[in-house]
Amino acid sequence: MRGDMNMAFIPSLSLKKVFPISLKRAEECVTLLQNMSHHYKESVNMSEFFLNETMAQLQQGMFGFSPEFEQETNKKIRDAFSGINIDYTQEFSIKGLQEIEKSKGPLSKILDTEVTKKNIGNMLIFAFAGHDTTGHTLTWLLYELCKNPIYKQELIKEINNYWSHHDKPTYDTLHELPFMTKCITETLRLWPALANGTYRELEHDEVITGTDGSPVTIKKGTYCQIINWTRHRSEELWGSDVNTFNPHREFKDEEIWSYKGFGTTNLQSERFSPFTYGPRNCVGKNFSHMEMRLILLQLFKNYDFYLSQEQEKVDVQGLNLFTMGPKSIKNDELLGLYVNVVPRKSRL
Repeated sequence: MRGDMNMAFIPSLSLKKVFPISLKRAEECVTLLQNMSHHYKESVNMSEFFLNETMAQLQQGMFGFSPEFEQETNKKIRDAFSGINIDYTQEFSIKGLQEIEKSKGPLSKILDTEVTKKNIGNMLIFAFAGHDTTGHTLTWLLYELCKNPIYKQELIKEINNYWSHHDKPTYDTLHELPFMTKCITETLRLWPALANGTYRELEHDEVITGTDGSPVTIKKGTYCQIINWTRHRSEELWGSDVNTFNPHREFKDEEIWSYKGFGTTNLQSERFSPFTYGPRNCVGKNFSHMEMRLILLQLFKNYDFYLSQEQEKVDVQGLNLFTMGPKSIKNDELLGLYVNVVPRKSRL
């Protein structure tokens, strides 16, 4: 199963094929944002916007579901993941397995459609992990850009330059956005969606070096947790400005996306592993990087963004619900980042 999943996310085999679908959806999100802002008269909850968009990207692109199925289920399944009408997860999974039978997406080709606990579990894992982490990363990135307008203008300048050379994005030109790559990487460091990291069970005894330099044996069967938050925000590992958003931070070669081959390696080091570590890293990392770039290209081509007056008054806190998004300023919702959307007068 793991090997089949990896094949579904290999750039040259699968992602180039779903690229037109992802691009079309990213183009449509420009109109969606206009509607959510009531033609720019009201601030928009960008957490809700990005989670909606990444779920749509996952369903239409990787599963190959119809736009009608996606629109019917998008909000309902995201609410269920948040604890609202949690029973809908069962209904969604069964409908999704039925939809797979007539879909041609990379994930639909590898999932068994028989309604079993295992297949329902696989459907829910893909639906949750395939949208939630990416949606939060985009939300945190927009928050940091609004708080740091110098970097926002630097990104807009790069995006303007990209559009001046390309009528439409292509998969093979997404690497021409080095500053965007730095912004995404720094966001993954500062605001890891999986703040608590992942658990691993040791298959054999391991000997590590203790804080006093002496060897420490960890026994086979022990569950170990690799916590991203503490490593990604360690002053010892990153320097005195560790809690500051700095896209020009000096990342190691293995920590920043390779410009030579988009989406070919996992970003990981002893201090940085946003897509988890080792052979069991996130299979969807390539798709995530692709859709983030497509969405950002479309949004900043058309809009500028500013924190709403109410949002500016609050120091945003992370709310860790297995994955970590920004805690809403409103009492009747869990996640939220409220932003004013302003059409750009000069797009190029």
